[in-house]
Amino acid sequence: MSNNKNWDLFLIRAREVGKAVGETASNVVDESKKRLDEVKLRRDLADCYEVLGRLYYRGKKSNDFNGEKICEIIASIEKLEDRLARMKSERERAKRTAEPADIRCPFCGGPNRGNARYCSFCGKEMRG
Repeated sequence: MSNNKNWDLFLIRAREVGKAVGETASNVVDESKKRLDEVKLRRDLADCYEVLGRLYYRGKKSNDFNGEKICEIIASIEKLEDRLARMKSERERAKRTAEPADIRCPFCGGPNRGNARYCSFCGKEMRG
């Protein structure tokens, strides 16, 4: 009977660990998508600055500025900069509210995230 009880406890803990791993993996994927979006926005912004520089150079060289096109590029730059600023603000807000502070395991002293149920070093339940 004792072996069945241990097995049941093992399965319960394994499910909890699996759920925690799944949540962590999901968070990592979401964060990676956000970072890729930010990289793409930065690349688009650099491209806009390059186009703006080319337009200005050609206009200066030929003394024929395409003011309408330059205004369009400037408007695009402003939109991209606004989106990047919002992304940065969201990232900073998420950092402040993301995870509780790290805590030490009451059994082995290993560092763990504040919301850990089990120690990542010794595997014991974090309830001291």
